[in-house]
Amino acid sequence: MIIKKIGPYFLGQDFNTATDLKEFSDIEYSLFEDKGVFRRLDDERFFHGKDLTLIELPWDTVVSCTQGKIYKIVLQQYMTEKKNSNWVFQKMLEFLTEQIGKHTEHAFFSKRYIWDAPEGNLILMQGKNIYVGAPTIHVVYVFITASFIREQRT
Repeated sequence: MIIKKIGPYFLGQDFNTATDLKEFSDIEYSLFEDKGVFRRLDDERFFHGKDLTLIELPWDTVVSCTQGKIYKIVLQQYMTEKKNSNWVFQKMLEFLTEQIGKHTEHAFFSKRYIWDAPEGNLILMQGKNIYVGAPTIHVVYVFITASFIREQRT
């Protein structure tokens, strides 16, 4: 079983009952599209959610909705130091393993762990954002996605 609730948000929640959501601006949607992230589901919308604390660290939260329901919750932790990113990634891996058990998928030497379940999946991933002329930003992501969107992805 995956984690389906983080803070005030849960998979399948009617987004009108969710608190502290602010929809992305047109500029933010454009920035996502520039990075190859497109809205591909019926009436898909992205929202900034309430910042949450998990493993005693603050996480930026993004909530995605379709057909009026939350189908994805994304936690993001940004750092300038790779060693800090590695530490956060390891702590989150330990936390998730303790909470939901061993991952179901992990490619050797990758910084991506997947927990798959009938109700959805959870992905822990480490990466970096590189912007020309700016310092590298290291990121740890947690993606929690509901399986009910499979019917829209045909």
